[in-house]
Amino acid sequence: LDASVEVLFFPKSYEMFADCLVEDTALAVKGRVNEREGSISVFASDAVPVDISAAETDAGVNPVTLEVEARYVDVDYIHELRSTLRAHRGSTPLRVVVRHGAKQTKLAVDQYPIDPSPALFGELKSLRGTRVLA
Repeated sequence: LDASVEVLFFPKSYEMFADCLVEDTALAVKGRVNEREGSISVFASDAVPVDISAAETDAGVNPVTLEVEARYVDVDYIHELRSTLRAHRGSTPLRVVVRHGAKQTKLAVDQYPIDPSPALFGELKSLRGTRVLA
């Protein structure tokens, strides 16, 4: 998650693959590579969604970490977060980092393992003051 490449879909291919082009969804893309002025882009001719949620390390499943600004954490926020996590229950551990200025409190939320899907990440992004770190 530390690099990117621009992928261009011309109108005909865009129509064919529009349903795959969803924010925070990994894609395998086939196309022609174009290099111009040190920048690389791909002119796509095919695209297939790739499920990367099951990626594991040798030590097991990597936890997902949320960063939350303390000023947004209230009863309504907790209820909304809990509801979102319950709707996306899985086996991946969740960690929460609550930030208050320069201070941070790290929490393991073991009672809410999640399924780290694009749908979950989209819902978490909509929660005020929340960022998905990993």
